[in-house]
Amino acid sequence: MRFTSKTFAARLVATGISVTLSIAPTFSMAQNISPFQIRNYNPFVQIHGIPYIGEASTLAKGESRVNLIYALSSNYAIEQTETETETLLIDGESTNVTFSYARGIGKSLQLAVYLPYVKYDAGNLDGFINDWHETFNMQQGGRDLAPINRLRFLYIRNDIVQMDFVSNSEGLGDISLNAQLALGDPANTKKESSAVAINLKLPTGDSASFQGSGAFDLAVWYKHEKKTQLFDSSSGYFYSTGILFMGKGDVLPDMQKTAVFMAGGGYGLNFGRFFGLKAQLDYHSPFYSSTEFNELGGHSLQLVLGASVFFTKTIKLDLGLSEDLIIDASPDVVFHAAFSAEF
Repeated sequence: MRFTSKTFAARLVATGISVTLSIAPTFSMAQNISPFQIRNYNPFVQIHGIPYIGEASTLAKGESRVNLIYALSSNYAIEQTETETETLLIDGESTNVTFSYARGIGKSLQLAVYLPYVKYDAGNLDGFINDWHETFNMQQGGRDLAPINRLRFLYIRNDIVQMDFVSNSEGLGDISLNAQLALGDPANTKKESSAVAINLKLPTGDSASFQGSGAFDLAVWYKHEKKTQLFDSSSGYFYSTGILFMGKGDVLPDMQKTAVFMAGGGYGLNFGRFFGLKAQLDYHSPFYSSTEFNELGGHSLQLVLGASVFFTKTIKLDLGLSEDLIIDASPDVVFHAAFSAEF
């Protein structure tokens, strides 16, 4: 039998579902519906300090939470203006693995640190994504005509090469320090949670290898979660809004904006006590100016669909798939997984 990326994907999904259904009924918990911990992994955007939104519920004094976040992204875009003043090629894959540790301090304060590992290479998703687009009659955007499994980020402006990145790279990204302050009545947090968070991104990653921006960034945002009921099933919604203030980085510094607006929200529905589905939209305004390309100067809107598996009252696994609703502003596809545990 011929083995293709389609059959591999089908087997992977079937295996995941069967494993989930076999282990999940043995556990029990009151689920908390919270955002997918995902960002825009466009290589020209992810170097900046877009934060992981995080749960709106703030840890109590002495409580801790660990997260292990994984994202595999495939990027492909090729653009040229009619006047040929700009040329852009983004082709390659990125792997992002982020470990975070949060701790409740005092009555309503939570502190956290995020340690990211970033890797770029040619990858091997091109064949799978081409088949996916063909199966569902989706636009290829030229991807099916491009060389398979290539790594190159190229930007030319006014006949001057601004960026030409072709080498595999991996290493520590920009570390972030995070503080969260709970809002509202603490007695009502089991049903509804609100918080204000602030995130400081440090320039610890190598900007020449797209591991970081080379600058300090500061994000401030409000987030809210509320549990609801749909028919006989527990459900919930969440949303957030905020601003990212960016220091002048090393990547296209003359085009970089100083502030970006970000917002998002979603809804989840739980089935029993062990499994739930949720959908999420994430938006941000442009990171760069003086360009006609969505990849640099476009508004971004991503749709994330996926599931949560609840193993115990304090341990869960999120699995998600992200698609770009505004074409080329974010990766074609992102495979996302996040393990979370509180203790």
